[in-house]
Amino acid sequence: MFVVKVNRSGKRVILFPLPDRRKPAGADVPRAGDEILCALPDGGQAAFRVAKWAINVAKCEDGGKNCLSDLLRKWFGADAGVAGVAVHAYVAFERKGRTWTARPATKDGGAL
Repeated sequence: MFVVKVNRSGKRVILFPLPDRRKPAGADVPRAGDEILCALPDGGQAAFRVAKWAINVAKCEDGGKNCLSDLLRKWFGADAGVAGVAVHAYVAFERKGRTWTARPATKDGGAL
């Protein structure tokens, strides 16, 4: 499992920074360029594209545009990732065998 903080890049909501792959907390982080298909809490799926330090693209089941910002706003509200908010938001990615899940989480990966 790895946990990533919800942040902003301009108007876009992204997941940044990824845990350091050289440390235990980042051991499960896929390589830059990989795409991980994840089951979501609502029963849907999204394919998250991993970059060097962030996840800034997700393709939802409709297969069209980048749905990452919309997904994170759905989970955490309109202010998701805004600097200075009292409560920080996180997403936990967990792998069991070949299956990944992505869900809203606390900083340590616990359920909300």
